[in-house]
Amino acid sequence: MTRLAQTAGLTDTQGEIVSAVREFVDKAIIPQAQELEHSDTYPTAIVEQMKEMGLFGLTIPEEYGGIGESLLTYA
Repeated sequence: MTRLAQTAGLTDTQGEIVSAVREFVDKAIIPQAQELEHSDTYPTAIVEQMKEMGLFGLTIPEEYGGIGESLLTYA
């Protein structure tokens, strides 16, 4: 098992975030990755979905509009 696949010791919230991101990657990124890479296209729709998921504010404290998670979750 690779280090990235290990989720033992995560809180319930961290585990839910990791699961949601894995599902997102499997469904939205992997099927398009090669095409986007070859066409040198910026993935606007993917980035918008990531914004909606709150991924860019994951480590920002809640009082500043983020989720307030740790760097472990972000990694």
